Amino acid sequence: MNSVITVGRQYGSCGREIGKRLACELGVAFYDKEKLKEVAVEMGAEDLMLEAYGEKHAKSLLHSLAIGAYSFGYHEASHQNPFSQKAYLLAFDVIKKVARQGPCVIVGRCADYVLEHDAQCVNLFFHAPLPVRIRTIARRMEEDEAQAEERIRTVDRLRRNYYNYYTSKSWGEMDSYHFAVDSSVYGVEATVRMLGQMLCVGEGIPTGNYSGSRN
Repeated sequence: MNSVITVGRQYGSCGREIGKRLACELGVAFYDKEKLKEVAVEMGAEDLMLEAYGEKHAKSLLHSLAIGAYSFGYHEASHQNPFSQKAYLLAFDVIKKVARQGPCVIVGRCADYVLEHDAQCVNLFFHAPLPVRIRTIARRMEEDEAQAEERIRTVDRLRRNYYNYYTSKSWGEMDSYHFAVDSSVYGVEATVRMLGQMLCVGEGIPTGNYSGSRN
């Protein structure tokens, strides 16, 4: 397995879970937001990470993203918000660093955009019908369906605005991804097996070498 796999996802589509299990099945490293933060600290950027993800700044930035105040593109906004620019550049450097280290699965953080010129990068996007996602989040967060739907719409809006702000593309647009998968069709386990086999075939690896049972 030689590819770096990036994962974009709608909230409640189980994209992170699928990405993590896929990494395990393929025997490659897995990076989500928390793991990428750890790498940033290892790079000696602990002070910036604490500053960039501090509670006060995080609340301010998330609020602005939620209402769309920062949805007009990074290149225009960076001059007005040099603080966010530093965090942005650091996040991108971290993604490039882990991609150079070898095959891995990277969830979110605009990784598909950061690595768009990497020929060995495969970009996945997971989605599912809203009612399915509502039931998933309601169970996960132990809340009623009305609360779950509000949470989903908020998180998806944040992800969309964050992606649109920091890239020249639009979140969820199919041109940004190699494969878009409705995770509700076969469920998490079967989706992981399907993608694992597909990726092996794409790299010329005999499917007999893929057990689909490393979890």
